[in-house]
Amino acid sequence: SAWQEIGESDGPNEGNVAVTSFWGGALQGLRLQGVQMGAARSFWLDGAQQLHLGIAYRRKDFADTDYVALELSQDGGATWQEAVRFSGAATDTEIQYGNYDLSAYVASEMMLRLVTAPAMSADGTFYVDAIDVRPLYGTGTTATTRVFLPLVAGAGEAKPDLFAATARTKEAALVSASAITCNYYCFDLSKLKSTYIKAIRADQLWNVAPYIRGWGVGVAVVDSGISPHPDLTDYNGNSRIVARVNFVPNAALPDDFYGHGTHVAGTIAGRGVSSGGVYMGVAPEANIIDVKVTDDYGMGNTSDVVAGLQWIYNNRATYNIKVANLSLNSTVPESYHVSALDAALEVLWFNRIVVVVSAGNEGKEKLYPPANDPFAIVVGSMDDKGTADIADDKLSSFSAYGMTSDGFLKPDLVAPGQDIVSLLASDDMNLKKMLPLNSVLGYENKYFKMSGTSMASAV
Repeated sequence: SAWQEIGESDGPNEGNVAVTSFWGGALQGLRLQGVQMGAARSFWLDGAQQLHLGIAYRRKDFADTDYVALELSQDGGATWQEAVRFSGAATDTEIQYGNYDLSAYVASEMMLRLVTAPAMSADGTFYVDAIDVRPLYGTGTTATTRVFLPLVAGAGEAKPDLFAATARTKEAALVSASAITCNYYCFDLSKLKSTYIKAIRADQLWNVAPYIRGWGVGVAVVDSGISPHPDLTDYNGNSRIVARVNFVPNAALPDDFYGHGTHVAGTIAGRGVSSGGVYMGVAPEANIIDVKVTDDYGMGNTSDVVAGLQWIYNNRATYNIKVANLSLNSTVPESYHVSALDAALEVLWFNRIVVVVSAGNEGKEKLYPPANDPFAIVVGSMDDKGTADIADDKLSSFSAYGMTSDGFLKPDLVAPGQDIVSLLASDDMNLKKMLPLNSVLGYENKYFKMSGTSMASAV
């Protein structure tokens, strides 16, 4: 449901419950002041077993007895339970970020409200934005959805806010973020050397609410397997490779003895543990699903890839698979109308899984399945010249491009794909034997450098 005012009904632009600047900042949010004033809304969590909540807020001129209660109802608002209290005496000079485990309150339909104290002082004011509800389904860390309850529009968007009245721009959000202290597992970006991260500006989203890092999202990596790596763990040291399956005949393990799949997985979701934050992936909190379809030398059968895509379809809900990455290409040109690989890919697309594929490394007019499919996001490679500035970028000479046999212009976009530093599967992986000079010195030999549209697809 939409947010509803508590204590008054005069709209978003006036009164004690109003959308305004975040106390002198560029960021806009909800302002609460006065006695027992607030806002409430309902949301569905059918089947959820755990619930976590994040919130951005500031207190101004709070007296000792002032507080704002975050309350939850499991019975449509008939009764309320206080889950979190933001109390005084306090004046926050910077935006605060709170993260709370609310699993004890989970119900299929819930209501959430923020309400000021019965004896709130005249000066006490509370500013809030970016309420981020994270339900988890089943056991472990696998989440199937995330409910973001914006009080105003998210950064870079213009959409209806709390009362369909205001929006904030990307520029405003970034300006305000420069003065914010991050309190949610913050990344030290001062050490980051992964220029492809900076080129696509992923790092600008990590330490600012709602902390877009891929948390809970399952990404299926359809490749040569993935080997365990410290960078693919969570904050408790548990692996974020939440499922592993092998479709390669005569291969006993889903591990990566070639080195390609692990490198791709690190570009997607590496957390920089082994490098102290020097080399990281785009979505460092995402879960990885290892779907091994190619062998120790990167070769595979179309039937094995199709079987892997069928497995993804069958298990998409179990592992919250929202994205499938195929950094591979057929060696046979085909129309997407007759390609079994394209047909299997489209099943995923029609079931709301984003499918990202590499364009291929054969240059002009060599767009082989699945890079010929109009339903896939086909990614070519650009050379970022080792800088975050996109002004000096150019298309990689090897990157496939042109018209498919069905008349579709591909790729759909380009991303950094040259000299990408990501995870080394093992010291004896076959790619390292083939390309010994691509090893990255230091960091306990945990990283390797590669180029190709495979890397661009992962970005």
